[in-house]
Amino acid sequence: MAAQPPAAGAAASGVPGKSRRRRRWPWLLGALLLLAAAAALWYRLPPPAYLPDYRLDLRLPPQGAPAPRGLWAGFAARPITPDPERDGPVWLAGFGSKGRRATGVHDPLWARAVVLGDGRVRIGIVALDLIGHYYTDTIQVRQAARELGLDYVAVCSTHNHNSFDAIGLWGRLPLVSGRSEPLMERTRRAAVAALAEAAAALAPASLVVAQAPSGTESVRRPSGEHGREALFRGWIRDDRPPYVIDERVTVLRLERRVEASPHGAAVAAAGRAPPGATLGTVVIWGNHPEALGPDNCQLTSDYPHFLREHMEAHAGGICVFLVGAVGGLMSPLDVEVTLADGTRTRGPSFRQAEAIGRGVAEVALAALAGPGAVRLEEAPLAVRARTVSWPLANRIFYLAAKLGVIDRGFIPPGQLRSEVAVLRVGPLVLLLVPGEIYPELLLGGIENPPGADFPGTPPEGPPLYELVDAPFKAAVGLANDLVGYIIPKAEWDEAPPYLYGSSRAWYGEINSTGPEAAGAVCGGLRALLEEPW
Repeated sequence: MAAQPPAAGAAASGVPGKSRRRRRWPWLLGALLLLAAAAALWYRLPPPAYLPDYRLDLRLPPQGAPAPRGLWAGFAARPITPDPERDGPVWLAGFGSKGRRATGVHDPLWARAVVLGDGRVRIGIVALDLIGHYYTDTIQVRQAARELGLDYVAVCSTHNHNSFDAIGLWGRLPLVSGRSEPLMERTRRAAVAALAEAAAALAPASLVVAQAPSGTESVRRPSGEHGREALFRGWIRDDRPPYVIDERVTVLRLERRVEASPHGAAVAAAGRAPPGATLGTVVIWGNHPEALGPDNCQLTSDYPHFLREHMEAHAGGICVFLVGAVGGLMSPLDVEVTLADGTRTRGPSFRQAEAIGRGVAEVALAALAGPGAVRLEEAPLAVRARTVSWPLANRIFYLAAKLGVIDRGFIPPGQLRSEVAVLRVGPLVLLLVPGEIYPELLLGGIENPPGADFPGTPPEGPPLYELVDAPFKAAVGLANDLVGYIIPKAEWDEAPPYLYGSSRAWYGEINSTGPEAAGAVCGGLRALLEEPW
């Protein structure tokens, strides 16, 4: 019987289609290798750099400047509250990537500004009820506020964990941005409008400065989902050793100054606050505004709302809240509070936020009336500011930046740019920190326990507060930027074994830009503090 020709598509080996499949594999493998190479190249290329030439190196007033000519102050507030229906979906920031969609508004969110001048220097500070904002947002606010005659503008966030997502990390899904650019543009405009209104309201002022601890009694007990020990001092919980807390409440009160005419009579500007009236207050305290916990879905400024409300009701004027040193990790969660009826409770709630906010306001008011308060008719102003940079080592942040979830701008190759500043207001020196600084970098107490990723690393210089030659000193966190936790390199701990014999990683590093952040931030501040005023 004659041999039959092979069927169409059969291989010479007699196995149908086998050689064709073999011929396909090299092409498929080559395509996969090409895609992998393209992905690797895409990942290695740095994220886009916005305003790459922006640098700040500011020293005001200059050496040899004339003496100050009194103190002037103005305050203003503009709402930045979105409408969850009109602007929706509005995603709440904080507490991991939970996809918390706002369902309503409990209390307004604000851009609150104070402008200070002494005849030589004019400084503007605006506080936004946000978890944070980008350095590029700060730069855009400064550019839009150029016509206001301000020598320096600081744009700060209160680190509110119940505001809309201004960063992008808390969208509907992980690695899906929750930041709304139209909403951020409205927020930047409101910040500029608040600064303009405060500058227009400038009036001669006297200054009262005071500090007091928000709590002095310390208790250690298990806390948190893992039941590890935490330190509680007043309304602050520190759940990561070493336990170092900057519990001081710093408060400034600006009052309408009585001006004397050449004939000795008091002069008050028409339509402005009468002499002695409060123009506004500034309160600085280091505790996360997260008293409502992760299950809240209403827009609110958390305990700062009740703090500002209480200050304005009892001191007058407009209250500006600035958050202090909250790294390491300062939180009101799980603290026990006393309610207005005398009962004690703990756990996230609006009652918790109200008790903490009003309690801190009472501490501030008592400090202003106490013997340690300093009153001045003149308070010389000065500002030192500089740009700093360091490597972005957090791979999650880097990938988020590559995907456009974090759109803050970088300096190639892979360098993160930010800013530090030092402000002097009479007897008070403020350290402006672009993130959540661990208090041991300010107060001392850095440890290098077994299990640290960089054993034997020395501290980032002396504690910053030791370098401040002034009766009052305070750190302002989330100033001009959000770079996450600023952790002493000696305490950096990503790889096991974990610090202090822990069976699991400590929280902090996952929300830090890297182990070099503390050196860059503290080095920049130290250089500014070592310069003559």
